[in-house]
Amino acid sequence: LWNLSENDDTRNHFVFVRRGVPLLVMDMLRKEPLDPANWKDWDSEDGEDSAGVQGGESKGSYCLNFLMNFARNQAAAKVLRESGLVKLVEPLLQYQTTSAGLKAAFLIAFLVGKQENSGVLSVSGKFTTTPKQAVFEERPGLCDVLVEVFSCTLDSRGGDGYSLGAFCIPLIVGAVRDLATSDANKAVM
Repeated sequence: LWNLSENDDTRNHFVFVRRGVPLLVMDMLRKEPLDPANWKDWDSEDGEDSAGVQGGESKGSYCLNFLMNFARNQAAAKVLRESGLVKLVEPLLQYQTTSAGLKAAFLIAFLVGKQENSGVLSVSGKFTTTPKQAVFEERPGLCDVLVEVFSCTLDSRGGDGYSLGAFCIPLIVGAVRDLATSDANKAVM
């Protein structure tokens, strides 16, 4: 699913939505502990992979990968927004130095990065009545985190909480593009 979600083909996204895949993945993510440090490896209940090594890929990480790539498509992002994904991943932003926190930041960028008018869903999952309130106004440090990921990727190196290649250039540029659509975000950028 993760690999298929990277393909920005609206037909793929339509099939996923029609079959309820995003809701299934969101339910899987919802069952994970809030702190990503407590997420267990995909193939194990005790946090160790089949070879007894700690620190493999977790269900939560795979879910975030799928949702992050899926949200790059505007039609898919709309479905995810309406399904409550903003409220689900917003608590992960407090873990910005982890892979999960960074993936949540990219998800937020794709889901609400363009919004800034009153009556739209804010990062906190509530409808805002404040005109021109934007993602960077609600989370001022988020811009610095995304710029750091972009800079490290361009310099061919990883950063705090992620390795090189964890975030591809099209993903990063897409998030920056969505955030730059908002005049209020532009002022922070």
